[in-house]
Amino acid sequence: PSSLQPGYEFGGAYARAGFRTQAMAFAAGHMAVSAFNAETNSGAVHFYAPSGEETTILRGTEGEGFGYALVGDFGDPIFIGVPGADNERGAVDVYVLRDGMLVPDGRLAPDDLEPRSGLGRTLAWSDGVLYAGASGMNTVLRFVQNDAGQWEEMERLIAPEARSLGTGVAVHGDRILAGDRGSAWLFDGDQITHLEAPSGRAQRGFGVGLAVAAEAVAVASPSADYEEGIVSVFEPTENGWEATGTLAPDVSFLASIRGTQVDCEEGKAALFECDNVDMLSLLSAEEMTSERGVKMTDIWGWEDPETGHEWVLIGRTDGTAFVNIADPTNPIYVGELLRTEGSPGAAWRDVKVYKNHAFVVADGSGQHGVQIFDLTQLRDVEAADMPVTFEETAHYDGTASTHNIVINEDTGFAYAVGNRAGGETCNGQSHMIDIRDPANPTFAGCFSEAQSGGTHDAQCVLYHGPDADYSGSEICLSSNGSSLVISDVTDKDNPSTVALATYPLTHYTHQGWLDESHSYFYMNDELDEMNGAVDRTRTLIWDVQDLDDPQLVNQFYLDSAASDHNLYIDGQYMYQSNYQAGLRILDISDPVNPVEVGHFDTAPYAEDAAGFGGSWSNYPYFRSGVIAVSSRAEGLFLVRFRKVDS
Repeated sequence: PSSLQPGYEFGGAYARAGFRTQAMAFAAGHMAVSAFNAETNSGAVHFYAPSGEETTILRGTEGEGFGYALVGDFGDPIFIGVPGADNERGAVDVYVLRDGMLVPDGRLAPDDLEPRSGLGRTLAWSDGVLYAGASGMNTVLRFVQNDAGQWEEMERLIAPEARSLGTGVAVHGDRILAGDRGSAWLFDGDQITHLEAPSGRAQRGFGVGLAVAAEAVAVASPSADYEEGIVSVFEPTENGWEATGTLAPDVSFLASIRGTQVDCEEGKAALFECDNVDMLSLLSAEEMTSERGVKMTDIWGWEDPETGHEWVLIGRTDGTAFVNIADPTNPIYVGELLRTEGSPGAAWRDVKVYKNHAFVVADGSGQHGVQIFDLTQLRDVEAADMPVTFEETAHYDGTASTHNIVINEDTGFAYAVGNRAGGETCNGQSHMIDIRDPANPTFAGCFSEAQSGGTHDAQCVLYHGPDADYSGSEICLSSNGSSLVISDVTDKDNPSTVALATYPLTHYTHQGWLDESHSYFYMNDELDEMNGAVDRTRTLIWDVQDLDDPQLVNQFYLDSAASDHNLYIDGQYMYQSNYQAGLRILDISDPVNPVEVGHFDTAPYAEDAAGFGGSWSNYPYFRSGVIAVSSRAEGLFLVRFRKVDS
């Protein structure tokens, strides 16, 4: 485009407000492409002549969703959805080509539309008829042009038991396929058929994408298979329309790299950009998964006290994988612990370790609870049996879905945080569990701060910092979505808030970690880059030498625009997993002014921009010096940092 306003996404099929599948159209003798700002619900439509020259840009009123959907006829006219107009009643703007100029030809907005009808969010055109979804009114409207050349409403499609008819619409001749919430309805002459997901696999997002042909219809489930997406095909049979096939193209993977260390030379280790970080191996996600679309999530480590072997525990969207890294150039995938039976796969799975037991939680996962697994079982697996599917050792059901689990190994208490999906507990903040007997956990209490939202992540320590008032107390520093909350949880029956602190340009307070002196807390905001609040990866540095009065003393920026996720500190170094920018290592010898001293990019084909691909987390605490890094689609990286004098 010749010009694109800040925050506008040009031609994208996905906007942060949800799926958009009608961002382009051939109409009015032009190629029309929408540019949309999901934050402000505003849009523009760019028009291109057959020569490729941009001829016109139409801009709508801010907040009305102009250009959310486009459809038309290559000759004339073009219809532009405006679903946010008039208190979200919605409308469709009509433009035609006159003397080489695009001119308005009316707005379609029936008087009886209800607020939040959303007319124009989905559109289809066939044989001179416009179909416009109004899912907020549970209908699809049909418009035709009368003899006077004016567009008028012809009828409204209604389906029995539909909930949000019109979330999508596709047409072939007289056959109309309309999306509903989690299903679709086929209008074929006088027959109305309800199409439902043919399997549990297809349920996620079923109905978002639609297509109709002469003898088949297709319904997409873009969130199925852990966001890889599938398409269900339906065909007419003697028993009516039935699902006859599934379209699910193969998912591509990076190949594993093992056998010998790959040094970082001239900024590359194999195909991975790097600096002062050598690659020991890559265990591909393909080797650790058997279900299409499974991706890596969080990561932790364990050292077997009997054998001395180091192990990586890597979360997946469907469970947890156990990898022996006794030889880090030849990691061995030994087995898995699948998600709690009956719980769905989860984009968020977290694992921590205490007394040779792994504690696993998952968010958005129904009645998942806390899985407890005795890691010493890993010693006895024969090579011929790998990978083994293990059963959990014990289970804690005091929580349902939990975003993260925090463990203070010095006290033997776990803190399940972000407990809302599947059933809220402790106001979505800290659900405290006594795990001193790991296989027999018991509820210990709740902590929540009324002036703050749910807890996303936390670190809990026996405090040994400079604030003498809290010396020896058990202190938690929690990232609560919009604030930093410091609490004293020494007395589980009477935990208390120590401080609540906010910071500028807050978008999602995500996670943080104390330096070893307990004087500074380093924190990230996951969405400030994504939402355009900052243009580079930002780390917030808090002076917590006075726990009652934490002070934001610096906002440190890297040279990348990537979103930040998890960070950990070991000695003088901070290890950041910054999604598409991979692992970033900072020297914090000067705690207020970090210096980047190393990096390793785990997503070689992704731009270092805001987004959720690439490195999710890392574990830098192995005594061998191996750093384990999880990367969403790529797998498990084992790397080694060449410590340098910064």
